[in-house]
Amino acid sequence: MTAAERLRAAADVAWRWAYPPDAELETVVADFTAGRLPDDAELIKESLSRKVWRAPRSAGGLILKHFKVSGWEGRRSALWPSRAGREYAIMTEFCRSGLPTVRPVACGERRVGRRVTEAWFLSTLVPDATTVAAALAEAEDAGDRLRRNQLMTSAMAVVAELHRHPYNHRDLHAGNLLLDGDGRVLIIDLHSVWRSRTLDLKRRMQNLAALVFSLRPYFDIDDPTGLLQAYAQASDDDAIDLAGPLRAAVLAFERDFVRGRTARCLRKSSEFAHGPVTTPGGRGHFHHRREYGDEALLSDLAEHAAVVARGGPSLASGAPPAERNPQLLGDSARSQVTLVGAGAVARVVKTYRDSGPAAMLRNALGRGRARAAWVFGRRLEVLSIPTPRTLGLLERRDGTAALVTEHVDGVTLREHLTVTLSPEVRRGLARVLGWLVGCLSRAGLRHHDLSTKNLLVSPHGDLPVGKDRRTRPPGGAPHLLLIDLDGMTTMAPHDEGGLVRMLGQLGDLPDGVTATDRLRFRRAYRAAAGKDLPPGVLRDANERVLRRQARRRALVAQRLGPD
Repeated sequence: MTAAERLRAAADVAWRWAYPPDAELETVVADFTAGRLPDDAELIKESLSRKVWRAPRSAGGLILKHFKVSGWEGRRSALWPSRAGREYAIMTEFCRSGLPTVRPVACGERRVGRRVTEAWFLSTLVPDATTVAAALAEAEDAGDRLRRNQLMTSAMAVVAELHRHPYNHRDLHAGNLLLDGDGRVLIIDLHSVWRSRTLDLKRRMQNLAALVFSLRPYFDIDDPTGLLQAYAQASDDDAIDLAGPLRAAVLAFERDFVRGRTARCLRKSSEFAHGPVTTPGGRGHFHHRREYGDEALLSDLAEHAAVVARGGPSLASGAPPAERNPQLLGDSARSQVTLVGAGAVARVVKTYRDSGPAAMLRNALGRGRARAAWVFGRRLEVLSIPTPRTLGLLERRDGTAALVTEHVDGVTLREHLTVTLSPEVRRGLARVLGWLVGCLSRAGLRHHDLSTKNLLVSPHGDLPVGKDRRTRPPGGAPHLLLIDLDGMTTMAPHDEGGLVRMLGQLGDLPDGVTATDRLRFRRAYRAAAGKDLPPGVLRDANERVLRRQARRRALVAQRLGPD
């Protein structure tokens, strides 16, 4: 690109500079405005409206951000700066106030009329820097508790200094705190920062709750007293007086976080997409992860139809996936389930046969069984509760639907219990079942068919570890995953009635397993749920099991007759 072309591309962009640029920096900025990146640029973050690059050898080292401005932000930009303009202004204020941050370089805005349509932001690159989140992960892997506590103390002290000025960082988490080569914590990603005349206790705790929640892989956030001590010392507060308000703020933030991250599966985001699609069964609407597109869906549906047409026995456990794909997993009046693909890319396709006006109305209202499985699969993923990863949801106009999930090799708990279990395995099973019910109880979720056929036992120990320390499965226990999520609903957290019903279904196990040490079950439940199992729940669940078993025996006797 010639110098004249660069000048034409940048002609309608208004730039603000933190200091007079040299020739090299002017060239980088002009090329960046025209859509050309430096040769050493490395993409480090991407979303629908923003991309961030690192260019370590350009103009002394730069961070480059490009924003696409549309919607409400575009309309608001007629009166207010864009995100790039706001980040530049706040970062400049931070540098003047002595708050720890990186040095701004420039920002530019392209306007059509009065509205901003594109924006660019540049800041200096901090050499040998890493995020506090990455440094905490390294300390956790190394088992270095001293290093972990030092990082926590530094982060909390910086946030206390931020609140004294007073600024409110609405996207405050460990990934937006940078650790430079000297161990100093810097605050970054400042387009979400607002300055207030004062920050009362409630707003400070709401702001701090976001940071505390991001530390959940490394600290017990149910007891934030230890985290608060460093903040209280730097802000001249009493950590004990702050503990109660912070717990309430963290709980509220967690609810909003789970709700917002779950809702992304039904709208366009950096991870999900949706739109119309035409399939052999008719037109429909397709919600999917971006890596799983229309072509993959059509291929899987064609393979699914071929497997169903061929029929055959259901999946036999024990053989590796590559030797048994594709295969029919289940065929009932309401749904068909197949295993398609091969080897490591195997997927499970479940088609729902519900059709007609009632099914069409349920789908239109978002109450279809397939959509419930899609949404609750995403919610369990956000909560770090193991379940096969959902890939795509297809809803057709006639009410039929299809759900595609990743395949996880394993057998159901029902099949697993047909073999003789050692005492160690039984003890591990008691712990993992208590942990799983505790996770669901804390999250306010109820599985309406929490039976042994809907729990998958995976032999692999390399399942992804959840981000939440509270929901990590106990060591030495089988790896259990929840499946068949179309029967899930929400309930009040720790609801005794929902617990009785789930435990009643789960308690219908073979002899020898139901008598497994209840103390281990209760301890695992308490660790995952954050509170003890309500008194009387196990007794009521056991009575429910006995009544169901009595009904089954009566039905069997009625079918066999008097003989």
